[in-house]
Amino acid sequence: MTRLLVSVRDLAEARTALEAGVDLIDLKEPDRGGLGRVDAQVARDVAELLTGRAPLSMALGELTDDALKAEIPATVRYVKVGLADCARRPTWRTELRRFAAALPPTTGFVAVVYADAELCAAPPASDVVAAAVECGAQAVLVDTAVKDGRDLLQWWSAERVREFVAAVHQEGMLSVVGGGLTVETIPQVAACRPDYVAVRGAACEGPRTGRVSAARIATVRRLLAQG
Repeated sequence: MTRLLVSVRDLAEARTALEAGVDLIDLKEPDRGGLGRVDAQVARDVAELLTGRAPLSMALGELTDDALKAEIPATVRYVKVGLADCARRPTWRTELRRFAAALPPTTGFVAVVYADAELCAAPPASDVVAAAVECGAQAVLVDTAVKDGRDLLQWWSAERVREFVAAVHQEGMLSVVGGGLTVETIPQVAACRPDYVAVRGAACEGPRTGRVSAARIATVRRLLAQG
């Protein structure tokens, strides 16, 4: 069954997600982009709250943003880093391997495919999946880099999402599907059987920069069950 990942920006939202029974709580600052990194104190506070209660993942920004310098609390289970601008960076695969190798042994690496790769000069999906295998990644996430109101299925067809999920599973990694998903597209994506559906805006009152709410999380859970 597809599980739910909800991205939160602070301690209060993490409490809401925890009480709502979210399967994987993710730290991300939406004002800093699609994979915006939260402040170090926020990460420490949320990690302390969730220790022994729920798994935690964390966005670190783009590989080109000195992601290696991020402070990662010891109890963070997964970290993810994007590859914007890396299509024109010949050394990106070497840099990604170096990044993954430097992570704490208890922290898994999540590679990120951008469905709108042409907008952010990111490598194509097939190259990212191959690099994820080289890095020993535990999961691959497909997301959108540009948050302009278009969601994943305006870039990829449902068939392409299914092919992505199958390719990731074939390599023994977890598949995560996000990208501005809405109440209309969450059931379609869930039908592709990823391990996780990842949301931020769909769990918020108002836009993705609004507040995560228990009621919205409950709605997303019901939509996942329809997939």
